[in-house]
Amino acid sequence: MIRLRFEKASQIFENNASAIILPLDEITEELAKEYSRKLYAEIPAMIWEGELDSVRKALDKIKSWGVYDVVAENIGAISLAKEFGFNIHGGSTLNILNSTSLSEYEELGLCDATLSFELAFSKMRKLKGNIPFGFIGYGYMSVMKLRSCPARGEKGCASCDGHPVLTDRMGEQFQIICHNKKYSDMLNCVPTYVADKTAPDVDFQTLFFTIETKEEAEEIYRLYKSKETPLFRRTAGLYFRELQ
Repeated sequence: MIRLRFEKASQIFENNASAIILPLDEITEELAKEYSRKLYAEIPAMIWEGELDSVRKALDKIKSWGVYDVVAENIGAISLAKEFGFNIHGGSTLNILNSTSLSEYEELGLCDATLSFELAFSKMRKLKGNIPFGFIGYGYMSVMKLRSCPARGEKGCASCDGHPVLTDRMGEQFQIICHNKKYSDMLNCVPTYVADKTAPDVDFQTLFFTIETKEEAEEIYRLYKSKETPLFRRTAGLYFRELQ
């Protein structure tokens, strides 16, 4: 099964994915009605103490719209989701790297989990668990989450479009995604893509869309389902290497 995660609702294209994942603040009542039980709300990966009430209100609102599933990217989000009785799906940044951690997260209430993208396929094949699990098959993965944006200038964020780019000494470009000026993600310079590789037999794979246009995302979805080798630069990340 393939799940599709989108940064923006405007990226969603016609598909037959098993789940549609959207950031909590991107979900509307119309989307909730359209996608029904296929829609998962992604709780922000970083929530500061003063923001908890607004996140709780947002969770309560989507629950009233008929959204019953959320993705938790940290342990705190699991506790938050439990308050409202959501089905909780573990995100990749929970850093699940072995059977023990998978079992512990099951005890904490996860109904399934996306494994860490730092876990090699060779170890993934040996994983044992009582809940379904999968991995991210495509996406510009976050290499760093930042409280203070490295692209912020002396005059602040006024002239920023929310998607600044940093260029390293080798000329590689790293896109930054701003999350409502609360924190930002620095994305890898090339996306992960493993559709044409020999992958473990898992319960689901997630295509993680961030900076792609709707048309680009749709084409990548087509390529991935067909297991085609892409023409764009890509990486297999640590899936075929051991984490040191």
